[in-house]
Amino acid sequence: MIVIYDKMFGTNRNSYPDGEKVILRTRPRIFIHSKSAIIKILFIGLLFYSFNSIISFTVTIQSYLIEFVQIPLVQGVSIAILLIIFFLILWAVWDLISWKFTEYILTNQRIIIQKGMLNKKRSYIRYNKVQDVVIYQNLLERIFSSGDIEIFSGHENTSIILENIPQPYHLEDKINRMIDQNLSYTQMAREIQKEIEGETNGEIYTQNPPRRGKKPIMENHARKFKR
Repeated sequence: MIVIYDKMFGTNRNSYPDGEKVILRTRPRIFIHSKSAIIKILFIGLLFYSFNSIISFTVTIQSYLIEFVQIPLVQGVSIAILLIIFFLILWAVWDLISWKFTEYILTNQRIIIQKGMLNKKRSYIRYNKVQDVVIYQNLLERIFSSGDIEIFSGHENTSIILENIPQPYHLEDKINRMIDQNLSYTQMAREIQKEIEGETNGEIYTQNPPRRGKKPIMENHARKFKR
């Protein structure tokens, strides 16, 4: 079962119920998760490097067009390049912020995904609801020892995906161990429940079960002599 909370401000995202402990806290592999930001940064560098060449080419074109039409082509191209660079910088910064506020957490009770800086979202699945764990890796992710882990629950075939996880097989092993541990606790609790129900004939008492009154010893002996 997956529960999702959306919120703007308020509840501390690092607060957990009593008895719940954090086992592992990690983020996506930055190079893989923010590869679009890296591409933008490289493109910005290319624009800066080629700026003079682009302006020189624009001047040449304008010298041919000036006989036909008066257009401030050089000024327009310069402004356009600067606006593109500014937009790409903002986009790259936003990608890095998105990485910073994406977090994967394993506790002793559940697997949690936290995302978002302003519009925060937390989704999780409890270990006793996990049905299957699948790892996906492409060539680039194999090179950088990362991958995606998809965790399926038994609730209407829903799933959560931990994207670009570092060392995905190591994390999968931890998840499987926690699943086994929680299953052991669940089975133990069921066995104890069955024992309690058997001893009390199916009745559950919040306090000690009622005691049956004992007959006096002399009465028991008297019944033996009457036989």
